[in-house]
Amino acid sequence: MISLIFDHNYYKDLYGEYKKERETFENFLFIANILGYGSLLLYIALLIFLKNVDLRFIALDLFSIYTRFSIIILHKYYEVPSICNNLLSDDEKLVTYSYKTINAHRKEILGCLWINIFGLGYDRTLLDAKSDKIQLLLSERSETNWKNIGFFYLIKYCFVTIILSIFIIYISLLKY
Repeated sequence: MISLIFDHNYYKDLYGEYKKERETFENFLFIANILGYGSLLLYIALLIFLKNVDLRFIALDLFSIYTRFSIIILHKYYEVPSICNNLLSDDEKLVTYSYKTINAHRKEILGCLWINIFGLGYDRTLLDAKSDKIQLLLSERSETNWKNIGFFYLIKYCFVTIILSIFIIYISLLKY
């Protein structure tokens, strides 16, 4: 009886992780869009009102472009939800419970996965795919480890953002 309770909680935790991962992705996407478009709008406003081209404005424009490019990495990082990546694990219990969780929320989880991978025009029969078919399609996509790339890119992004901010502040202080 205790194992059934533990197993049920394990199942709920997998779906909770999936929902949390989707929420994190949406939050990161929102922040990246605010930073990217916000710095671009600030650049355009400063350019129009001050009517001159300055090195700090060009740096701000480059930051805007860099932030918009970073969204590509963000999408690749979250392209395959962790619960789907669990199907490629060596841990049979994790694979079983992940598939049960996916099966219980098939339309939501697989719909999100196939849209991320194939776009809105994906084959709707993929929603009924069995575990073997899902594993086959995911194994083809798992050659590049986007989780590691995304983590190191985040560190690089933060570093570049700090350096660029210091540069803009330094140039601004030199001007005045």
